[in-house]
Amino acid sequence: MMQESEQHNLAVNNIEETKAELEKINNEELKELINCFEKLYKISDPIYREYELCRISQKYNLPLESSRILFTNYCNKQVETEALRSWLLSPVVQFKQRIEPLTRLMASLGSLSVLVGVITFVYEIPQRQEQKAAEIEKANYEAWGIINAHEGKKASGGRISALQNLNKRKVDLSGVKVTNALLTKINLAGANLFNSDFSYANLTTANLNHAELSYANFLASQLSGIHMKKANLSSADLFGSDLKNADLTGANLMSANLISVDLRGAKLQDTQLQKAIYDYRTIFPADFSPQERGMRKVEEKADLSGLDLREFNLSQYNLKDTNLAGTMLYNVNFKGTILTGANFKGAIINGADFRGSTGLTLGQIKEAIGWESAKYDKSFNQQLGIVSELEDRK
Repeated sequence: MMQESEQHNLAVNNIEETKAELEKINNEELKELINCFEKLYKISDPIYREYELCRISQKYNLPLESSRILFTNYCNKQVETEALRSWLLSPVVQFKQRIEPLTRLMASLGSLSVLVGVITFVYEIPQRQEQKAAEIEKANYEAWGIINAHEGKKASGGRISALQNLNKRKVDLSGVKVTNALLTKINLAGANLFNSDFSYANLTTANLNHAELSYANFLASQLSGIHMKKANLSSADLFGSDLKNADLTGANLMSANLISVDLRGAKLQDTQLQKAIYDYRTIFPADFSPQERGMRKVEEKADLSGLDLREFNLSQYNLKDTNLAGTMLYNVNFKGTILTGANFKGAIINGADFRGSTGLTLGQIKEAIGWESAKYDKSFNQQLGIVSELEDRK
C-alpha cells in the first residue's frame, strides 16, 4: 500500500504538471474552460459527465488527468459556495452531502494546503499572465535602451544579449542600427532584420540562418564564417564585405550588391543570385561562374536594366553605353562616374547624385523619372533650368 508521503508527492507532481499545461492557455480559452466546467457540473449522469470531460480535454489539448484535477477543484469550489449559502436552510444534511467529494479529494492530495494551492493557482492565472506580459514589455524596453545607447560604438556593451533576447521573444528588429559593432557569434536566427544597418560591424561566425535581411546594409562588414542558410538578403548592400567561408546555402541574394565582396570558400549551393551585381574586385569561390547564375557585372556596356539599385554606390565607374533603363536608382551615388551614352529611359533617379560625373546630357537625364530631385553640378543645373534650389547642394 502506498505510503502517505508517496501519495502526497504523487499529488504534488500531478499538480505541477497541471500548472504547466494551464500556462499554455490564454485568458479567453480559460474563460471558455470555466464555462465548460460550469455546464459539466450540472450533469448528474457520471458516464455522460466522463464523456464530456474527455471532449473538453481534447478541445483544449489538456491531458485527461489534468482536466480531471481542474474539474474536481471547480466542483469543490462550487461545493464550498453552495454549502455556505445553504448553511442556515439546511446546515446538516446539505452540507454533509456536498462536503463528501471535498473530503475524498483532500485524502487523495494528502493535505488541505495542496488543494487550496491548486484552486488559487487556477483563479490567479489571468493576473499572472498580465504580470508576465508587463515584465516582458519592461525587459524589451530595457533591451532597446541598451542597443540605442551604444549605437556606433565598437564594444558590444550588452547588445549581443539584448538583441538575442529580443529575438527569442519574437520582437521585430527591422531597421535596427548596430554600425561598427563587435557582434561575433551572435545568434539571430530567424530574426526580422529588414532594412537594418550592420555597416562596418563584425559578425564573424554569427548565426543569421533564415533571417529576413532584405535591404540590410552590410557595407565593409566582417562576415567571414557567418551562417546565413536560407536567409533573405534580396537587395541587401554587401559592398566591400568579407564573406570568406560564409554559409549561404539556399539564401536569397537576388539584386544584392556584391561589388568588391570576398566570397572565397563560401557555400553557394542553391543560392539565388539572379540580378545581383558585382565588379572586377569581387572574388568568387573556385570554379564559380557568376554569368551562369544570372549575376550582372558593373562595367562598360553592361546591362543593368530593371534592377533595384537604390542607395547603391556606383561612383568612379566607367558606365559608358550601359543600359540602366527602368532601373531603380533612388539615392544612388554616381560621383565621378563616366555616363557617356548610358540609357536612363524610365529609370527612377530621385535623390541620385551626379555631381562630378562626365558624359551626361540633357537628353539622357530627361528620359528618367524624378530627374528634378537629383543632384547635379552647378553648370548642369543651369542647363536644366534648376538654379536656385539645387546649385548649392553639397
